[in-house]
Amino acid sequence: MEIIDSPEIKKPDNWNINFESSPSLNKKSLREKNKNKVNLIDKKFIDVTNNPTGETEPFKKGFTFIIFLILLLLIPLLSGCVKIENTLDLREFNSINNYLSVESKYLNKLPWQIKFEEEIKDIFPDAEISVNRSNFYLKNKNLSLKNAREVLQQIIRKAGGIQGGETNLEINATKKNLLLLEKNSYRIEVDLTTLTTIKDLEIYLKIIHPNKAYFVTTNDSQPEISENLIIWNLILGERNTLEFSFWSWNKLFIGITLVLLIILTAYSLRFYRFKLGTDFPQLPPN
Repeated sequence: MEIIDSPEIKKPDNWNINFESSPSLNKKSLREKNKNKVNLIDKKFIDVTNNPTGETEPFKKGFTFIIFLILLLLIPLLSGCVKIENTLDLREFNSINNYLSVESKYLNKLPWQIKFEEEIKDIFPDAEISVNRSNFYLKNKNLSLKNAREVLQQIIRKAGGIQGGETNLEINATKKNLLLLEKNSYRIEVDLTTLTTIKDLEIYLKIIHPNKAYFVTTNDSQPEISENLIIWNLILGERNTLEFSFWSWNKLFIGITLVLLIILTAYSLRFYRFKLGTDFPQLPPN
């Protein structure tokens, strides 16, 4: 555009290039083009010529009252949700750990929850207990299978008794030794048929096992399975059943085998060493 808008000058006759300009050519300078671009950028797409509508008015009293009423109605719905979670650690057959957690998801604890916690404290005075505004934790460590079964039975029965029903839990375990391996089989039954009137209550039984678990039978509630953890959601008003098994190393047989190998190795070394003799001088025979 600058070349086209440049003034015409007289060119020598010996030039080989001639510049011709036509009066019909629509010439626009670069300055005018840039000016139009600036005007395009500055163009307002919102009509600001009209008069403003005034200050923003606050919410009316009716709107505030309705929102407050909705929140007030939600409080009893949210405050009744309680989650009971019990974790059973079966990685050591003769040293089982049990962890109980009672959590109120919203607001404060319910009256039956407070009563349940107080009675659990009386039953297990030597256990590790932690209490705060919305949670309750109980730890029982280094239990035998018999003691772990008794602990779980007392917890389940006490929870059912507070709700006015009879509940029960049974754990049956068998172990089969197959030389280096042993098969551990468990069958757990939790009877919650009398707990039909409780709402917004979740009960979970978590089982930690050392190796991959194989399920035999379950009830309608299909447990969640991970590498070394079973998460079992118990159904209220039903008899919940879970049967599974897993394989583990037979530590006793492995220990005995290692001891025998060490003894045989030491005896063999001693025997061949005595047979080779020593380089010490020997007394002449008589």
